[in-house]
Amino acid sequence: MSFQILTSVSKDAYTKVNWHVMSTAYKQVMFMIETSDDDNHNAGRLAREIMRLFNNGNRDVNLIASLAADRERSMGFWRRDAQTNGAHALGCKALAR
Repeated sequence: MSFQILTSVSKDAYTKVNWHVMSTAYKQVMFMIETSDDDNHNAGRLAREIMRLFNNGNRDVNLIASLAADRERSMGFWRRDAQTNGAHALGCKALAR
């Protein structure tokens, strides 16, 4: 699924370069947390987080990806399978409080 589709934002809202920066950061985070947007319902939220970081002035792909991945992990949205020592992401972990 395309990053732009996940954000529900008009393609005219950003330049092609800006979309590319955000999309690349999104793909990098998905790699870092070892999952894909095809099998995870948290993908839209992650895309919006990347857009938020971009809108706050971050333009470095690696910085955006690192900040977004750290937030995803700290919020507990992604968990790893303990039986495989974290080699494969299983999906999301809902935090109901």
